[in-house]
Amino acid sequence: MAGAYDLLANASLDIASTTNAESSDSEPPYPASEYSDSPSEDDTMPKDDNLDWFKLYPSRSDGKRETTNAKGQKEQNQPTPQQLDSSPNDKGVVDYYRPVARGDPKDLDWRRKLGGMLMRELGTEEEKKTNNILDFFPENYRLYEHVKNSPAEEEGQKVKSTKNHAGGGNDRQDAYLYGHPQGRKKRYRSPLEFLPHLLWLCLDNTGDPNDCSCKICYPEDEEKALLARQHQMKQENAVEKDGTTSTMIAAGGKPDTGTPRPSSSSALQSHAGTAQAMVPPNLPLPRTVDQDVDAQWDVFLFRPGEVVWFNRGPAWGLGVVAQRYNRRGTQQQATRYYIVQPFSHPFYHPDLVTIDTEQNLRPWLAWSAPDFMNEGLKNSKVTFDTADWQGIFEKKYGMGDAQVDGSILAAKAIDDTYTCFDLLGTSAIQSGTKEFHWAGLFLGAEKIWIGEAVRLRHGSGTDIMVVNDIVENAHAGTQPTLHIVGSVYGMATIVHGTQALPDNSRLPVRVQRDMHFRNSITVPANGTSSYWKLQMPSARFSINDIKGRWYETSLISPILVQASFAESVRHGEVKEAGVFMNSRGDCNGEVNHSDVRKSNRKAALGRAVPSTLKIVDGIEPPPPSQLPPSQQHVALPLDPAFEDGRQQQVPQTEMAAVAHGALDEFMNLEGMDNDMPGFGQRFY
Repeated sequence: MAGAYDLLANASLDIASTTNAESSDSEPPYPASEYSDSPSEDDTMPKDDNLDWFKLYPSRSDGKRETTNAKGQKEQNQPTPQQLDSSPNDKGVVDYYRPVARGDPKDLDWRRKLGGMLMRELGTEEEKKTNNILDFFPENYRLYEHVKNSPAEEEGQKVKSTKNHAGGGNDRQDAYLYGHPQGRKKRYRSPLEFLPHLLWLCLDNTGDPNDCSCKICYPEDEEKALLARQHQMKQENAVEKDGTTSTMIAAGGKPDTGTPRPSSSSALQSHAGTAQAMVPPNLPLPRTVDQDVDAQWDVFLFRPGEVVWFNRGPAWGLGVVAQRYNRRGTQQQATRYYIVQPFSHPFYHPDLVTIDTEQNLRPWLAWSAPDFMNEGLKNSKVTFDTADWQGIFEKKYGMGDAQVDGSILAAKAIDDTYTCFDLLGTSAIQSGTKEFHWAGLFLGAEKIWIGEAVRLRHGSGTDIMVVNDIVENAHAGTQPTLHIVGSVYGMATIVHGTQALPDNSRLPVRVQRDMHFRNSITVPANGTSSYWKLQMPSARFSINDIKGRWYETSLISPILVQASFAESVRHGEVKEAGVFMNSRGDCNGEVNHSDVRKSNRKAALGRAVPSTLKIVDGIEPPPPSQLPPSQQHVALPLDPAFEDGRQQQVPQTEMAAVAHGALDEFMNLEGMDNDMPGFGQRFY
């Protein structure tokens, strides 16, 4: 008689076997650190030496990242922003929720228990003796930890110890699984509580939640419902073991080669046989806290490791985001903070500064860099690494500020680099050539994840691609080549109400929310609505075809072009923010430039930052003793055309420049030192 592995291979699970020794070779360390040159220990598997672990891959899910509440309002299917805030209250108590990263003890605890319980429910006596782990939660299901610390414990005086999943030394440290389609208030409190729902996902090919016996789908008389469902499943098992199988399946039984797993959509389509043309794949699941945060709308605009313009008070400067976090102030409103390391020359590095408002930050691609302050450097091919810094200090090239020119050279050099991080897997595509798949990429100044949108050089100028894969090919003795694979979309506009808008639910939440904002302006004003029209479900571009990462118009335009944006909104018009931004390579006057691969982000930043600088992932605030001083801000514009006073005088000039393709001239700040207090002697 067939066993559970045969059954599960014909259900909505994939199965693969791996050992701890194999996993360290076939899978990347998790979470991978792009800031370290040496690999770390693989934390994705339990640390039981010399054991074979069979990974179970759920290929069907009903999870939702966004749901509609009882008031008809859309909300994220996760703890509320207030619950995610880790700031202490007036009594000093820290009480908040935080995402559980893959490889965390709680994450492993839940997935190991779910894998074991699945096999105990469905396996033979021999199979029950094996070690099984759920490789990842069903799509859009995410684990959060409720942490509560008393003031005494925060100071290191442990008050009490509470037994909970996978331990923990806080007053309270429970884990909850979010993602059920009924919304954030319907969460699972333990692996055992989620098990009936997982069994339903694996074995019921109807997709009818009325057939699920979990306490959320079927809350009445839970114990009886569970017993009845278990009995029903045993009957189904007997039928399937005799040869009748479910159609909602994914191919299983293959050994884990370390290559990236296919998305659930491709797995289901390949077996259901009903795949439709022009259907994009499902979005990949976030692998880290940072990827999850960056996938959400209006949480943080800027990311650790990104190059930004920042307001220094008397002027604007260039630097890199070293850390980000939020705190709740006296008015109980969360404030976003960014710790920025200013760029400089190799002989001197300024201290870190804290920026407490995104109004005082700009993406590197928002503005064009000014010319050098030292006359001898202008119109030259000098780079940060080839510059004669000793001669610059000795004023051989002019009387300009070395720190200003150092920051400009540093930003331009970084713009030419790329760094892949978080390796998903490798495969040999031909003799001597390997293909590497990555979860993220530093492309010039910006940090890009799979599962999010980027701006394209091709098409209408506002086309986007949702990144599905970052692929690097490496052949012995040659430079590696990098390609981005994803689904291409163009914006389409129709008369509202004349036809149903296409389903954009496979787009990232940020893109969906921004389109909702756009239509909330245009529908009542001029009766038009827009949507993202899929043009190519699987396109492949080189990194030189990518302008940069995509920003929400609803969030970045009020910062970049505040006055003209407000005026456009009053007239029922919403322009894509990308038309007001440069592209990677523009600062060096190149498109098909020579890309410089760097092993990690610190290597890309080079000597423009201190060697001791750390790029910190996550959103946890640093200890108070380690906080750099907050920057005292003065409203000084870098480009006066972006500020209210100047724009009120020349809005038509600005719009005409964009309309006639004069964006490069409009964005170019060179030669404007005299009437721009952001530059000249007051750049720093």
